[in-house]
Amino acid sequence: MPLIHTEEGHNETTIGIWEIHEDLDFFRSNLDLNQEDNDFLNNIHPRRAIEWAASRFLLKSLAGSGAPFSCLYDNHGRPYIPEDPRFISISHSYGMTAVGISNERLGIDIQRETEKIAKIQSKFIGRDERARIGPDPGSALLHLAWSAKEAMFKLYSRGNIDFKKHLFVDLPHAIERYGMVTGRISKPDAHIVCDIRYRFIHGYIWVYAIQS
Repeated sequence: MPLIHTEEGHNETTIGIWEIHEDLDFFRSNLDLNQEDNDFLNNIHPRRAIEWAASRFLLKSLAGSGAPFSCLYDNHGRPYIPEDPRFISISHSYGMTAVGISNERLGIDIQRETEKIAKIQSKFIGRDERARIGPDPGSALLHLAWSAKEAMFKLYSRGNIDFKKHLFVDLPHAIERYGMVTGRISKPDAHIVCDIRYRFIHGYIWVYAIQS
């Protein structure tokens, strides 16, 4: 299994990043999927199907769950494993998948580095963040801001979030290949401070946020 990075955090947090090389048949034979899951995989884009199946296989491995295994979604779209009280988060992007599992609420994101992020920056970058990032459309800080906010959005998991008005990242003056920053979710009904760990790896950025 091409598990290219694992990380352990506080409160029994486990993170895994996996570079996908297997085909869909491999995952079908190792996940004991039900008919509904198989029908779902048959009706989505082949790349999405493989990423979906790979993320479930990685989650099953990290969670230590035997067969049969299922991952469901609650009314807010948050994934969970039935009869397992831990929080989980899932992300995938162009042949990579990242999974987090923890006793604390968390969110995870993995994103291929691309200039396309610059095209949507007006939707998620605030004034203070803009001053740090500067004009470079391929900026590592821009990718960090986007992925950090994606991770916090998943951590919050209740929707109705404006990435520009409700999510804030204390970006560093200079960025390393891996590190930690602070993020904040600020809404009338929620004020949450997050520890955000990030890593640039194989042309991707991976981020996970956990409540401080």
